[in-house]
Amino acid sequence: MSKLTSFLITLLTILALTACGGRSATPSAAGEPPAAAEPSASGEPVSAAEEAPAEPLADPVAPAGDRDPQDVIGDAIDFERSATILDQLQSYRISTTSTQIVRSDGTITENASTYVEERINSPLTIRTVVSSDPNSPPNETQIRDGALYQIRDGADDQRCETTVIDNEMLEMTVGMARTTMTMGIIFAAVGTPELVAQGETVNGITTDHYRVTEDQSGITVNGDFWVAPEGYLVKAESKSTIADPNATAGNGLETLFSYNLEIDQVAVIDLPAFCGTPDTLASADIPLLEDARDQVITAEGIVYATDVAAAEVAAFYTERLSAEGYTVTPLQQDESITMLQAARPGRTLQIMIGGSITGGTGVTIMLEDAD
Repeated sequence: MSKLTSFLITLLTILALTACGGRSATPSAAGEPPAAAEPSASGEPVSAAEEAPAEPLADPVAPAGDRDPQDVIGDAIDFERSATILDQLQSYRISTTSTQIVRSDGTITENASTYVEERINSPLTIRTVVSSDPNSPPNETQIRDGALYQIRDGADDQRCETTVIDNEMLEMTVGMARTTMTMGIIFAAVGTPELVAQGETVNGITTDHYRVTEDQSGITVNGDFWVAPEGYLVKAESKSTIADPNATAGNGLETLFSYNLEIDQVAVIDLPAFCGTPDTLASADIPLLEDARDQVITAEGIVYATDVAAAEVAAFYTERLSAEGYTVTPLQQDESITMLQAARPGRTLQIMIGGSITGGTGVTIMLEDAD
């Protein structure tokens, strides 16, 4: 893969992440680890600790018996709403698993994936790990100290890509991880819920236990959901099947889904030693205008926006880079774009100046011979 292609893929990844929104965070609250077990609607054991409950994170929305179970489950799987509560924690860990089993004329195909999100709210540090192939290392992402780290740590595949993002874009990126699991939980909650029990302690949190069932048009759903009085989801176990009406009996899709929230069980999130810090990036010494915003900085280059006019941006880089020993050559200049090349022994920069999708002037600088 060329360095230009790698740079553009990273940029597109960041733009996709920032489209999903984010939140700020303030620490507080506490919790306990899980224990014990009780049967679920699907017949499998589920954790339910018999221990002192944690302090509530927010005011209860209403006693469970006074609310429509459909509204309770709807609020619990609304992760924009839940995030405003979770972001008050000192730390938390969310773990989900999803297994899809396809049966087709005697052939069974099984695909499983896991997702783990760990978050410490002060200082903001987030780690997500996604795994869907048992023969490949998981994909890990960390957000910390104003940078995004994309990590692969396998025996024959060890690498870490570091991307510097400005604070505004970093906050927008934070919410992406939760979005990846939303669809699984929404599907697991399809059906008619009923309140099973109140005051069950799960993972050190007082919860109300709901059971969701559905059986119509070839779709069956059996799930258990434990919801805190404040309205956020603590634990879920679900089994759903979709029969194939046009095939042999027994054919269809079966999905097993689980969700587990642990509060204040994450003390430290370590960054692998082989990850480079932002100041070690090959592009770290490329100058930026003082009002640079919407920054994305990788080893291969830099993208940012500025309110400085394009002609002034070109003049800035011509003067600044010439003083640093570069030979600056204009390659193209018209109403829509200005292109410069800056070269010195061992290093060449390609500079493109034009409009920005966020307004103002967009600047893209690619380091052709980045390590």
